[in-house]
Amino acid sequence: MKSKNITFLCAATALLLSAFENLQAQWQTLGDNIYYNNGNVGLGTASINNSQGYHKVLDIYGTRHAKLLVRGGVVKTEIFADETWIGMAGGIGTESMHDLRLVAGYNNVMT
Repeated sequence: MKSKNITFLCAATALLLSAFENLQAQWQTLGDNIYYNNGNVGLGTASINNSQGYHKVLDIYGTRHAKLLVRGGVVKTEIFADETWIGMAGGIGTESMHDLRLVAGYNNVMT
C-alpha cells in the first residue's frame, strides 16, 4: 500500500509543479514588478470581452458591481459599474471628494 501512496504523491507533485511552471511562463517578474505581455487579462472572468478586437484588454467583472480603484495618498479615483446603486449604471469619479480632471499632455482640459 505504501508503494501506491508514494506513486500517487509523486504524480500529484509532478502535476502541481507542471501547473506552477505554466503559470510562471505566463507572468513575468522584473525586480518588484509583475507583468504579462501575451494577450488579455480577466479578473472575475475567464470569458474576456474583446468583441472590438483590441490588442490588450483588462476585463474586470462582478456579478452585480465592480470597480477599478487607483489611489495616491488620500486621493481615490475610480471607474465603476454598479447595477445596485439607485439610478447609476457606471461612472468615473473620486471617492475622496477631490477634483476629477480630464488631462491631455499633463494639461487640464476639463475639470
